[in-house]
Amino acid sequence: NPRIDPVQQQLFKPTLQLRSGDPDWYQKPDVSTAVFTSDGWGEVEVWNPTNRPMDVEWIITGGTPTLPDFSWRGPKGNRRPGGRDSARMVPCQAITPADNGLRINLDSDYLMARTGNDTNYLARMGGQYFVHEVPPYTPKQTLPVHVADVVGTVTVQLVMPRRWSRPWGLEHIA
Repeated sequence: NPRIDPVQQQLFKPTLQLRSGDPDWYQKPDVSTAVFTSDGWGEVEVWNPTNRPMDVEWIITGGTPTLPDFSWRGPKGNRRPGGRDSARMVPCQAITPADNGLRINLDSDYLMARTGNDTNYLARMGGQYFVHEVPPYTPKQTLPVHVADVVGTVTVQLVMPRRWSRPWGLEHIA
């Protein structure tokens, strides 16, 4: 119900009141990568400069990964893994060549764990799942990643989507 009749006023820009299901502003995601040529431990960097909690996405090309799912504690600009799940690692099952990789996405709009062929991988995780998101204003730090059964080269990527509540401001200055 616009207050101005566009026909009578000859103004064809009616005002519409709308509500958005996803009102956030999106920035290009950051990506941190670890490359494995043999079994062992590696590190990826994580940080969240935004004012929104961050649901990360893991992309793994093979092997048998064990990924971090830490709980976070501390004030803005000084958050670190802490609390009950400060060292929680989630073991995954072996990724076969038929799987074509693995994607783990913590965004509730997606299936949490799926293969590169878009088939459900969550059932193969034996009741293990990811529960923690990265809180707002988390400084840059490293997370441990373990990959076993490496054949050739295995890449582990941490994709960090950047969502903001508005397109300007909100930078945290420590």
